[in-house]
Amino acid sequence: MSKIDLTRFDFHALRFLKSEDVEIMTAEEVGQFVLLMCHAWLGGKAASLPNNPMLLAKYARCERVSEAVLREWKAGSDGRLYNETLSEEWDAAVGRSVHGMRGAAARWNKEKSPTNAHDNAPVMPEHSTSNAPADAPPMVKPIQANPIQSKTSSSEPVGSDERVSKPTPRKEPSPEGIELANLLRARIIGNNPNAKVTESQVRKWACEADRMIARDNRTPAAIRELIEFSQADPFWHPNILSMGKLREKFDRLWLKCKGSPKQGPVPGPVPVPKRRSELSDADRALYAQHGVTL
Repeated sequence: MSKIDLTRFDFHALRFLKSEDVEIMTAEEVGQFVLLMCHAWLGGKAASLPNNPMLLAKYARCERVSEAVLREWKAGSDGRLYNETLSEEWDAAVGRSVHGMRGAAARWNKEKSPTNAHDNAPVMPEHSTSNAPADAPPMVKPIQANPIQSKTSSSEPVGSDERVSKPTPRKEPSPEGIELANLLRARIIGNNPNAKVTESQVRKWACEADRMIARDNRTPAAIRELIEFSQADPFWHPNILSMGKLREKFDRLWLKCKGSPKQGPVPGPVPVPKRRSELSDADRALYAQHGVTL
């Protein structure tokens, strides 16, 4: 049997675009994700990637792969990174390819059998045994088989149109997530009145805030504090323009926010002791700064 050569895969566009994880990605992050999927598929190792940050960045054509993209890949027992949906498609594609080659080989052997009723029929040039390699199957279209079903999927095939037409219902954001998303929108518009933030964006931000609370163990109070800090900081407010970016830079923002404690006014020098009758109003004020009551 010929070696399986898989150079293309079924891309379920609707399922990809309706994924909540993809919806919160920036355009750059979506590009990174698609490039990594292509490299994983063409690598030939069961659609997996090496667990090497430098190599992944090279594949994704960026300095560093986003955390939002890396969360879509899980380490397997062999140490390589796998995407669940891409792994399902790989198994289905291998199944289709093997089935097609077996069907083609069976038809080829049947045509060469002496009991075939069409032995005396003229042979088309492209199917002539003199024109084909000894171990090559005929140039016929392989039979498409149903994709292999995932162990974690429903009874419907992965590649069926019916399943694609029924995307998973959206999970509604929590009231707390909506509150945080509206706070970020208000602060962004406060810095730039011409900023355009749609209701759809606010909903995505709210879902992202919920993930920060559920997955990253961030508290709503900490998220609220960093929203206020980032939008008041002259460096960060033009760089934090979405909840996804706030999530990505959360640790850096937290260190920056907590790394510069506020200092009160430095008290002046302690005045030279004088008799009370000799003290001026300025002297009494200095003593008061140091907690001395006269």
